[in-house]
Amino acid sequence: MIMYHGTNYSFEKFDKKYLGMSCSNPTTIFGFFFTDSVNDAISWAKESARKSALDKNPKVVEVFLDLKKVKKISYEQFFYYLQKARKSTIEKHLGEWMAEGFDGLSVRRNGCEWICSFCDNQVEVVKIYEGSELRHLASEASNSVEP
Repeated sequence: MIMYHGTNYSFEKFDKKYLGMSCSNPTTIFGFFFTDSVNDAISWAKESARKSALDKNPKVVEVFLDLKKVKKISYEQFFYYLQKARKSTIEKHLGEWMAEGFDGLSVRRNGCEWICSFCDNQVEVVKIYEGSELRHLASEASNSVEP
């Protein structure tokens, strides 16, 4: 499936050793988050760039996710992980899901689907949009109806 990741970092592939670098939230323990919405990814990219002391250039990374079994959770459950859960709780649930054969999780938020890949080897970078290409992508997205 094709998904999008908003960032301000420059990289050619996803690597678990960089999890949590742009966000200190413990939900980064789960893995890499992607959205089916170009506009959502652009928003995350701009927010990351705004908060960054290093690289101020927003980017959207288009990826192909090769996930076989995705754990669907409610937004309320995800919000719990986001706002209240301890790191140990997140690690415990991640371990349980992986033991059950899940390789990612899915949650709907504000009409967008978020997918988290637990492993970096399930993520293939298709294209990186920045500068004029990102502006063109944003223009195309604003002229189309997204999921």
